Amino acid sequence: MVFLRKAAWLDRAAREREAGWYLGRYRDDDVNEASTKAVRASFEFLKFDLDHGSADTKGPIGASSPEWDIAGGTRVCTRQEFLAWLVACDAELGR
Repeated sequence: MVFLRKAAWLDRAAREREAGWYLGRYRDDDVNEASTKAVRASFEFLKFDLDHGSADTKGPIGASSPEWDIAGGTRVCTRQEFLAWLVACDAELGR
């Protein structure tokens, strides 16, 4: 779960910068750096998941799906898996 949580955090940070760019809060370089870090972390998560038989994949679309092979696909996979993980955690806690 470490790779997933890291990728999800970096994705949220990048999304905040991407949205803030439109309001003039961030420079282009800041947005590009955050986006690059988010993509790398998402790719590391997806690669780890694939290398370990997708044992932790809980979302409806599997880690080996070609849907993740597009620009931004690994970040979308991270969002799907983080949401599924949160739902599973809530279910364990009876929420």
